[in-house]
Amino acid sequence: MKLHNTVEDKAQTNLDNVYKFKIKESVKSFQILSSSLYSDPVLAIIRELSTNAVDSHIAAGKADVPIEVHLPTSINPYFGVKDYGIGMDSDDVEVVFTTYFESTKNDNNDEMGGLGVGGKSPYSYTNNFTITAIKDGMKRLYTAFINDDGLPELARLGEFATDESNGVEIQVPVKPDDNRSFINKAKIVYAGFDVVPTFTGEKIEPFSYDVINELTENVHQYKEQGYYGHFKNAYVKMGYILYPINVDAITSMDDITVSQATTGILKSHIIINANVGDFDIQPSREGLTYTKNNVTRLLDITNNISDKLVTEMSDAIRQEYNMWGKIKLLKEYSSKPIYNLVMCDMIPTLNMDHYVTTQTSYYNTNVHIYGKDVFINDKIVEYGMQGYRDTGNVLAKKLTPSVHYGDDVVFVYATKPKGLVTDVRKHIKATSDKRMHIIIQNPPENMVDFWNDIKNPPTILSQNELKKPEKAYSPAKKTELIDNRFRVKYTGGGNSYNILSKEQLDTATNYYIPFERSAYPTDSVISKFGVDDVMYILAVFGVRQFYLSNIKQTKMVVDKDNWVRIDDFIEGKINEFSADSELHIHHAVYSKRNTLKHYLDSTFDTYDLTTMINTAPEFTGSKYDRLVKFAKKYDHDINATYSYVEKEMVTHMNKYPLLKTLTYDADPSAVNHYIKLIEGDKE
Repeated sequence: MKLHNTVEDKAQTNLDNVYKFKIKESVKSFQILSSSLYSDPVLAIIRELSTNAVDSHIAAGKADVPIEVHLPTSINPYFGVKDYGIGMDSDDVEVVFTTYFESTKNDNNDEMGGLGVGGKSPYSYTNNFTITAIKDGMKRLYTAFINDDGLPELARLGEFATDESNGVEIQVPVKPDDNRSFINKAKIVYAGFDVVPTFTGEKIEPFSYDVINELTENVHQYKEQGYYGHFKNAYVKMGYILYPINVDAITSMDDITVSQATTGILKSHIIINANVGDFDIQPSREGLTYTKNNVTRLLDITNNISDKLVTEMSDAIRQEYNMWGKIKLLKEYSSKPIYNLVMCDMIPTLNMDHYVTTQTSYYNTNVHIYGKDVFINDKIVEYGMQGYRDTGNVLAKKLTPSVHYGDDVVFVYATKPKGLVTDVRKHIKATSDKRMHIIIQNPPENMVDFWNDIKNPPTILSQNELKKPEKAYSPAKKTELIDNRFRVKYTGGGNSYNILSKEQLDTATNYYIPFERSAYPTDSVISKFGVDDVMYILAVFGVRQFYLSNIKQTKMVVDKDNWVRIDDFIEGKINEFSADSELHIHHAVYSKRNTLKHYLDSTFDTYDLTTMINTAPEFTGSKYDRLVKFAKKYDHDINATYSYVEKEMVTHMNKYPLLKTLTYDADPSAVNHYIKLIEGDKE
């Protein structure tokens, strides 16, 4: 990254005795440049080593090739970054890793580095790390460490010819308690990487921020994620790094004036995409520097966003032909993040102050849109206005319906002497219209003046325009209705009635249970186990509904082969489930698969473990537990089979003591190597 080294005010002097400043090598100066430089050493190591590796790929013309990152595991507890870039020879390594502020990248903006401190970032966490450098057929191994005097040193361990491609690999040892910290913070760092690294050791998916709106060409609004304090505010993205914007540092500057709208935007969920070198950064690369040039750039960007949003909203609202539409659109904009922050700058230009109250605070602007009541009491009484929704509520004539400009309402006026309320009810049922319907029982003679008086609402219907529901199917004979109108119970919840066709009645597979005078038979499965449990089990076995048959219907279907009583159906399925010992063995293994998934070369005496682990069981989790519960109620106990498998697994694990300490992030190849060592297999 090209550094800005311009000296704005240079003092002129004719003195002869001029001395250059130097930095004395000392433990104190080293600590300042390593341990004290970073507020979060783990985050810094991941960020600095990874961006250096990416820079090497860029320099080698491999910008689209991912770097390789090893995340620590319990067996291989180290963090490593490997690149396949331009490589380093002995001079490169011995200069770059022993000289602070030495960098080959401070004269261009193609690469992210340039400060000459990132390669030494491991010293902020550990006293030693290793470097493997390959350049033009030679491979060199180094160890960087803190000597007995507390100062850093670099030692070459060896060099030899190789046919490996150029590149550099750095490995940093990780304390066991810090494994999870490296893993979690890696997810944060790599969220900004356009080319996601290839991960070894622990495999991860970096956090992501979802872009939901393009505010300008280079500024995107994103959906808040809130991981570990990140992805909550505004960021500048340069290269692969997301730099958080410190709003307090900007607003506290004496010679800078920041509007409330701009302040709000700077604290919103936005990503400013900048070119490398557009903004100066801190030596630690943990954030921007808040110089006047940097802040001026940020304010220019946010002011441009504000102007664009104001123009967008103003143009859209002006195109609305009446106040109902304008207020409705203003409400929609006010509910959108960022848009509501610039409302105060827009509303005065629209002459809508009468309908809007603005409440300002230091970081936020609240816009309350209330409008003015459309009606006055004498009009309510005079015209017989009532408010009606699909809930069935009809407001008394003397009560003012709560309606303001912008509310989503429908006005309906009478064209017949009577029947308006009934017609509105039917219309709402036919159209499933959830809006408030304001009915006018006694419309005035001059309707044009009346609509003008209430600012011409957008939706107006006459009584003649109301829709009526389609007539429901009704069987020709009453006896057919009695015989075929079965009550349906759905496993997804709810009831309905269904008139079955002859084909459904005689040939389709139907599940039923007798239902007598609003009660289930005392010997039924539902009476024993409860409706919810039975419906859950039916869903597990793929049955989504069953019929409740009254006495007459039960006599009609009991002898039909296509009608299955759910008591018989469930008992048969439970018998099959209880007898399936392979399934229970499978489930026992599945419940331990996080621990056992690495035993790829191992077997039990009774079955092959690899097959069990790699094949998902038919029933897992709560489904399996519910089935076990039912099996017990049917006097089937499968615990003997399950306990046998548990015992076998414990015996197996005891052969390999280290396996008890492993978690799901253990490296499979290392686990298998360990098992082979215990078994005496040297291959």
